[in-house]
Amino acid sequence: MLLRGAPAPLRSHEMARCPAISEGLEPGDIVMGDRGLCSYVHLAILAARDLHGLFRLHQRRIVDFAAGLARSDMREFDSPAGLPGSRWAPAKADRDQIVVWHKPKSKPTWISEADYEALPEELTVRVVRYRLESPGFRVGEVTVVTTLLDAKSYPAEEVAMLYYRRWLVEVNFKHIKITMKMDVLRCETVDGVLKELAMFSLVYNLVRSLTAESARVQEVAPERISVVDTIRWLIGTEGDGDVSVLKVNPARPGRSEPRVVKRRPKQYYRMTMPRSE
Repeated sequence: MLLRGAPAPLRSHEMARCPAISEGLEPGDIVMGDRGLCSYVHLAILAARDLHGLFRLHQRRIVDFAAGLARSDMREFDSPAGLPGSRWAPAKADRDQIVVWHKPKSKPTWISEADYEALPEELTVRVVRYRLESPGFRVGEVTVVTTLLDAKSYPAEEVAMLYYRRWLVEVNFKHIKITMKMDVLRCETVDGVLKELAMFSLVYNLVRSLTAESARVQEVAPERISVVDTIRWLIGTEGDGDVSVLKVNPARPGRSEPRVVKRRPKQYYRMTMPRSE
C-alpha cells in the first residue's frame, strides 16, 4: 500500500524528501532503499530518530574486507590512493565488518546548516557483502550498509534476504507506472499534479486492498495475487465480491523478467516543443 508520498520539484534529488517521509515512522523501524539513498547524512538522521537503515552501498564508497587494512583519515569520497574513507573495527566474518564513517566536509544542499551541524562527527555502520547466483541478475555480488550492528540478533544471511525482498518495491513501481498506465502525468500545474498523484494513489491502494484480501482468503502471500487479473476483475462484470477467484501466480523466487517494449514505436520525430512553435 502507498501510505505517504513526498512530491518534489523537477530535477531535485530524491534525498531532498526522504527525511520527511521517515518522520512518521516508529522507533525501531527499518528504512530501506537503493544506493542513491545511501549516505552518511541520511543514516545519521535515521539513527537520531531511533530508526535503522539498510541500503545498498553507494558506488563511490571504497570497501575492502581485509582485516587490518589501512584506512584513510579523510572523509567521505575524499580518501587518497583508493583507501577506504572509514576507520576499521573488528570484523564479524569474512564479508561482514563494522566500520566508522566520518562526517563529510561539505554539506548536502538538501539539509539546513543547523541540522547538518547537529549531526555527529562519526557514525558506526555495518557493511555486509553477499553473492547472487540466481540467473538473470545483473551483478554477482551486492554490498549493503546497515545500522543493524548486532550480528547475533541480525545474522548476515537475514540482512541479505531482507534487502533481497526490497526488490518487491521495484516490482510495485512497475505495476504503478506500466501495468496501471500511470507513468505519464498530464496536468501542468502544481495543484493539478498533486491531485493526479492523489487519484493514482487511491486507485493503486484500491487494487492492493483487493489483492491483500484475496491473499488472505486463498492463504497465499499478497505479492502472488495477479495485479492485472485484479484490475480486470474490478472493471469487468466479474466484480461480484468474490475475491477468491483472483489468479494466484506461482511462487518463483529469484526469477527475473527484463523490461522490454512489446511493440515497435512509430517512425515519427518526437515533439520537443509546443506544436504552436
